[in-house]
Parts: sequence; C-alpha cells; structure tokens
Amino acid sequence: MSIQRSKQRIIQMVIVLFGISFLTFLLVYLSPGDPAEIMLTECGNIPTPETLAQARKDLGLDRPFLSQYGSWLKGVVTGDMGMSYSFKVPVFQKLLSCFIPTVALAVSSLLLMIVVSIPLGILSAVFHNKLLDYLIRGFSFIGISIPSFWIGLVLLRIFGVNLGWVSVSGGTADIRSLILPAVTLALAMSAKYTSKFELLF
Repeated sequence: MSIQRSKQRIIQMVIVLFGISFLTFLLVYLSPGDPAEIMLTECGNIPTPETLAQARKDLGLDRPFLSQYGSWLKGVVTGDMGMSYSFKVPVFQKLLSCFIPTVALAVSSLLLMIVVSIPLGILSAVFHNKLLDYLIRGFSFIGISIPSFWIGLVLLRIFGVNLGWVSVSGGTADIRSLILPAVTLALAMSAKYTSKFELLF
C-alpha cells in the first residue's frame, strides 16, 4: 500500500513540475522584450535587423511556442540546458558550481538552528511560566513575526557596513561570506522550532 502511495506521489510531483515549467515558460514567452535584442545590446551596441534575425534563429526564438518548449524540455531531461546569456557558460555548469555553496548554507543554518533551539526549548520546559520561559517565548514570537530578509538586512548593516567584518558586495563563497546568511536563516528557524522542542521536553 505504501509503495502504491509513493508511486502516486511521484506521479503527482512529476505532473506538478511539468505544469509549473509549462506555465513559467509560457509567461517568459509572453513577457515583453526581445531576448535576442537584450543579449546583443548588453555591450552597448545597436544591432541591425539582420543581426537580430540571425540571433533569433540561433536561439530558436523564430520557432512556435510548443517547439521552443519541447526543445527546452528535452534539453533539461538530457542535462543540456543551453548557455547562460549573462555568464557565457553552460547553464548546467553554472548550477553545478552553485550547488556546493547552497548545500553548505543549508547544512550550516540547520546545525545553528539545532544548537540554538534545542537548549532554548529545554530551558523553556524546565522554567515553564517563569521569567526565562517568557523571555524565550518573546524571542520566538519576535523571530517568527520578523521577515528573514529584514533580519538579513539588519545584520548586514551592523556587521558589514558599520563594523566591516564581512563583505557587503558578495561574489565569494568562503566561510566569512557564509556566516551572515546562515545566522539569518538559523534565527528564523530557531524561533519557529524552539516551541516545538519545548513540547518534546
């Protein structure tokens, strides 16, 4: 029974992903602006009509919508996602280069959340309805109420602009550049899961 449910969920997930990709591709197709013209004018040049026509042909933009979507879907399935217009490298290679920093950020924020929320949950359970419990509840309430992006901006302002401890320009993937994003995500998750760990203890 569980195997059957797993198969159904996988099929539903595939259908949802297919629908999302189709709608996203359709919105991009219907959006104003010519991708070929945008790509050619990035360097400040004014392309000629002949150059635009050749660029559209090379990019496949002169084909019908379903033909474009079919080619894109085939490329995604086979691992060929085309070239990035901005970075001039294969899209799959660019995604692969961002995979390790993304995993490092997710793992770091998860570990920080565990380190913060479990002790706070234990303290809140031990000192139930006392001052420390109220303070921890206040932290949880504030952390859940404040958007993560605002916390990130505040931390960036304090530790990046005022103190100069981290770079505010980005573009690096070292340990120092990982600290603030991990802390930002961990604070939001800790505020959410502290009360859940309190119930466990």
